[in-house]
Amino acid sequence: MTPTELFPGNRKPLARGKATPAVISIVTTLVAVAASFAVQAAEPKSRTSDIIRLHSSAKLSDFTPMTDYLVKGQPAPVEAVKELYESSPTGLHVGVWAGGPGVLHLVDYPYDEYSVVQEGTLVVTNGSGTVETFHKGDSFVIPKGFTGTWEMKTRLRKQWAIYGPLPELPKD
Repeated sequence: MTPTELFPGNRKPLARGKATPAVISIVTTLVAVAASFAVQAAEPKSRTSDIIRLHSSAKLSDFTPMTDYLVKGQPAPVEAVKELYESSPTGLHVGVWAGGPGVLHLVDYPYDEYSVVQEGTLVVTNGSGTVETFHKGDSFVIPKGFTGTWEMKTRLRKQWAIYGPLPELPKD
């Protein structure tokens, strides 16, 4: 692309390969600025080579009624959450979630989520009827696309990890 094509308001066409020092300076500045934004966008939000202690006993957001995955005829469980770590908006997220008791029906779950139960009992039934029960200390993965029920027999508290973008979480 020629400088004339880049700057169509330029009334005097420039000969191919004969850019003026001013045009060269402008193009060089634009390329440098674009490269800077590209590097910033690719860098994680909080990158460190140090170990990061995650306080899973951290105070969570206020409990609020759940609005997703509700089962008709069942009361809406409550939930609270706290994100403990984010490598970048589209990277690794780790947090603590608490909710229930109650039943949820997950349809096409949007994440691959790894969880460790910290308290409570959870019964998960997949679409083909396979039932798994989880208690304190148990870990599991709910794969992206999962469809099934999630029955919290008691108040459930779990630490979770998800890779990818998350919806907006409640602020502290």
